[in-house]
Amino acid sequence: MIKGIGVDIVDIGRFRKALNRWEGRFMKRLFTGREREECLRERDPAYHLAVRFAAKEAFSKAIGTGFGTEVSPTDIEVIKGLSGAPRLRLSDGARHRMDEIKATRSFLSLSHDKGVGIALVILEGEGG
Repeated sequence: MIKGIGVDIVDIGRFRKALNRWEGRFMKRLFTGREREECLRERDPAYHLAVRFAAKEAFSKAIGTGFGTEVSPTDIEVIKGLSGAPRLRLSDGARHRMDEIKATRSFLSLSHDKGVGIALVILEGEGG
């Protein structure tokens, strides 16, 4: 049974400007150390960070809280699965909220085109 759906779109150029303006503080507030490390190895780190941020926003919408005191962006980590497909690794508030809504699985899809990135998250669980 579907427990939540979230979608987010990000303007990669706008995100790049925010990264340049706020430098390391912005990245540390939004991304785990592992995410920062992986993205900074890429040819265009801003692109990879922007799409991951869209995934975090989509997840926060799917669980119905957004970001705030209950769930932090760093509670949501976008990682590559064994097949290379993106997936979510959750901790702290994000994991707790998944338990509250009785969601047991998450599905993540990322895409980009012409300077825009999009993320879709679907949460699944048993029962009503």
